[in-house]
Amino acid sequence: MDLPQKFDTKASPRVGGLYTLKATHTTFRVNAGEGFKLPSFFALGHPLVGNPNLLPETSRSVDAGVSQALWDQRFTLGVTYFYSEFTNLIDFDPGPPPRLVNRSRTTAQGVEMSVRLQPWPYLSTTAHLTYLQTDIKGTTEKLRNRPKWRGGFAVQWSPRPDLDVHLHTIVVGTVPDSSIPTGARTLDPYARVDLAVNWTLTKHWQVFVAVDNLFDANYEEFIGFPAPGVSPRAGVRASF
Repeated sequence: MDLPQKFDTKASPRVGGLYTLKATHTTFRVNAGEGFKLPSFFALGHPLVGNPNLLPETSRSVDAGVSQALWDQRFTLGVTYFYSEFTNLIDFDPGPPPRLVNRSRTTAQGVEMSVRLQPWPYLSTTAHLTYLQTDIKGTTEKLRNRPKWRGGFAVQWSPRPDLDVHLHTIVVGTVPDSSIPTGARTLDPYARVDLAVNWTLTKHWQVFVAVDNLFDANYEEFIGFPAPGVSPRAGVRASF
């Protein structure tokens, strides 16, 4: 429940259900809900693109999916359909003049697929793929920073009880974006690999080493913000 100043009180209910057929290890699930979000201080007061007349965003969404476990539940395959409708979604309008505006009605729908495989207790892999389609009613403009295709996979390997190795890959398709200096552009697709190793010395101490963007992928998530190259880091965690 939100009680904002200068706007009406807004309730955001959510409900969900899940049912599993034990005989076949098939799980069905469905969720539905509403959302509410006030404009940020940035959106209201930025000296270049801010708009003090912005209204809060509201949304309604629903998703439904099914997953199937096989091979003594060591292999799981799932698929989910989702649909969301936004009212007064805050988005950037290149203008002129360029500014943040409310989109009266915007929809987003798509399908997400996932796979999980754990052939042995010490090795597991997961993969996911999402297809997204968005539409801004009343205009041919594309909703920015929402790739149509996005996926990845991860591997977790524990060769010893005190040692964990994590490999994570993310793959992103072309992304529509825009900025004041460049106008509308489509950012190139990219793939990034991250690696992390955790070593538990005792029940209180753990050492970790990680390398982000292991293969030095050259990409931009937003116009004018190139991703850093290979980024190693290390540290010690203590818990008492």
